[in-house]
Amino acid sequence: MIEKPTTSRITASHLWVILLLAIMPGLISACGFRPLYTTVGNANGTSVLDNVWIDTITSSNGVILRNYLLDSFYSDGYPEQARYMLKTSLKEYVRDVDVQKNDTTTRVQLVVLATYELRDRTTETVIERNQVRAVSGYNILLSNYTTLVSQNDARDRALRDIADKIQTRVALILSENTGGYIQSTATMGTTP
Repeated sequence: MIEKPTTSRITASHLWVILLLAIMPGLISACGFRPLYTTVGNANGTSVLDNVWIDTITSSNGVILRNYLLDSFYSDGYPEQARYMLKTSLKEYVRDVDVQKNDTTTRVQLVVLATYELRDRTTETVIERNQVRAVSGYNILLSNYTTLVSQNDARDRALRDIADKIQTRVALILSENTGGYIQSTATMGTTP
């Protein structure tokens, strides 16, 4: 039996799909949807995160976390005149997860807890105070070196996770408070 080749035709259902895709951006913007990491369409527009000064975090893990926050917050270097300040502190806990019959631990859970505070630098008003937590695990192996490498990798993953969570929460808070973006203002004080 010889099959007859089919020709491609645009059916009514195809037209509806094309029409729906064409009007979808208008419908989304009409409901108030705005991208979270948007910028203003003028020359001095900045994203919401470009107006947050990230304060120094004590401890070696704090330095690593601050570097991750700096990388994720700023698109064009440090802000010259930030309106907001983000202060963060870290705590780290270790829990034994897998303990053998002879009391030897083979798996550990690393819990990193970050407390952060976002405040307006001009009024000293606390906008957000919250905690984020990240849990990461690693194996305790026979070699001390490989255990140390595993522990450092678990800590690094936890700190990256905390930086992502803080970035998202701060962006959401500032986006709600400012309508999606913040204009840089020349009247603000200089960055410390």
